[in-house]
Amino acid sequence: MIHDLENDITALDIGIRQTKAAYLLLDSLITYSRNLQNINEAINIDVYLLSSRNSYRAIAWSRSTFEELKNSGALRYVENDSLLSLLNRYEALTYHLDKDLTYDDESAKIFGSSIRKVIDFNYPQSANLLPNWYNMPVDGIPDFNTLEHYQKYRSNDLELLTDNLNELKIAVNHAIPLSFGIRIRA
Repeated sequence: MIHDLENDITALDIGIRQTKAAYLLLDSLITYSRNLQNINEAINIDVYLLSSRNSYRAIAWSRSTFEELKNSGALRYVENDSLLSLLNRYEALTYHLDKDLTYDDESAKIFGSSIRKVIDFNYPQSANLLPNWYNMPVDGIPDFNTLEHYQKYRSNDLELLTDNLNELKIAVNHAIPLSFGIRIRA
């Protein structure tokens, strides 16, 4: 059981970093779009990077040992009420976080569908452009100018798929509830 909990703590630490990264990027995208006066001010590569990570991976909780204890009836022999309370809170939290992930995934799909209508994602070797957002500092996103291929892509930037600022803002509006939900979990 202790090993299971240690694995869950490790997975949760990774999940928290991913959630913070997703929140920082979404919040930066929302702020970026709020300051635009016309569509020509929007830079495809910037919107692409800011919208590139809008979710986090599911945590594979290690519930098997706890489930065995519950199913066997062994928990009724635990005399430490504090321990029982913590185990029950752990179980409730893991199921709650699973439901949060389901909501966030649905919101991310809606946002992703909307933003794909606005951004041209067709950068050559785009995987090389995207930094490892999940390891970024929690106090902010990195300066794009420090990314290895950013200047090359920016100097030959792709055009947005729309000439209408409202289409971009509508897409970003789908990021707002997602950002709100993720912020709570970060």
